[in-house]
Amino acid sequence: MNRLKTGIKKNIVWIIAFFALIIFFYIVRLYLKDQLDSFDSMIYSFFIQFENPTVTNIFKFISHLCGPITVVTLLFIILIFGKNEEYDMYTAIITSGAFILNYIVKIICRRPRPIDINLITETGFSLPSSHAMVSVSFYGFLMYYIYKMDINKKKKIAVEALLATLIILIGISRVYLGVHYASDVLAGMMLSICYYILFIKLIYTKKKIKVPNKLTNLRNKIKRR
Repeated sequence: MNRLKTGIKKNIVWIIAFFALIIFFYIVRLYLKDQLDSFDSMIYSFFIQFENPTVTNIFKFISHLCGPITVVTLLFIILIFGKNEEYDMYTAIITSGAFILNYIVKIICRRPRPIDINLITETGFSLPSSHAMVSVSFYGFLMYYIYKMDINKKKKIAVEALLATLIILIGISRVYLGVHYASDVLAGMMLSICYYILFIKLIYTKKKIKVPNKLTNLRNKIKRR
């Protein structure tokens, strides 16, 4: 029993990645069998009962925090003005990878977006949610960076809790605004959690990608001005 507990503790992140991937494939399987309607309708009905202009504006703002324009702008600022060159570059890589992976899976699944319930307009396919995937990769990687920082433990926990809450709220915002089904968001989060763990364990911690000299030179030139 002790050996089992030790093995689980030692490989907990891989276990999480495995189950996240299983949940993702299970959701896709249910979608292909047209068995998600009751689940999606139940979740949407719960959130939409709170609909009013104030809540809608709040969720629009939260949704924009992980929109492509916002994320690309933040990545540019991080790459050029960030203080940790290695982390900054890997943030751009993991986030770009999430966008690409999401696009590929959407093309494969080809699930239409919800219709007649949209509070905002979106185009493209629905499964999985790109906002859910990118939020886990972008803000989640920031959580990992903060976790590794040598700062006050209480401050660290507070900031990480805030970022985790933001990730969840971004997912909720997509359901509330009617541009994704709840299963899209859940599938996106599960796939991105698996991708996130694989990226950290197999790429970031092994430092398989080096910071390009051109990026270093560009950052130095801008900071000298």
